[in-house]
Amino acid sequence: MKVTLRIVAVLAAFSVVFTVWFVARFAAAGGIRSLVASGLLGILTLVGWIVTLTASPFAVVQLGRYREGGRRAAMILFGYGLAYYVIGLFIRQPRAQVGRIVAAGAIYAIPLVVLAIPAARKACAMDT
Repeated sequence: MKVTLRIVAVLAAFSVVFTVWFVARFAAAGGIRSLVASGLLGILTLVGWIVTLTASPFAVVQLGRYREGGRRAAMILFGYGLAYYVIGLFIRQPRAQVGRIVAAGAIYAIPLVVLAIPAARKACAMDT
């Protein structure tokens, strides 16, 4: 289980790195204001960026140390991502591809399920 938790921590690290890269590109293109003006999905996207940029670094460090706080932070991160894509299925743009939305949701669901199983809770409760 500990190797699996390290893999989840690496996924959380990738999440923050890619989010920083994406936000920087988006801001450089002047898209932040249009994102806010785009409605609920735009606001949920901004909230997701904030969740990712705050929860991921903590989750990476603490989950790498097998701490319960890291497990919970990672569950918040991946749980929000999953919720975002589930909500996105219902408020998506007409041109959005459902298969890609479902695939992205699955990418968040898998680590969330791993973190929720009793073995992960047990591994993090030991504080080794």
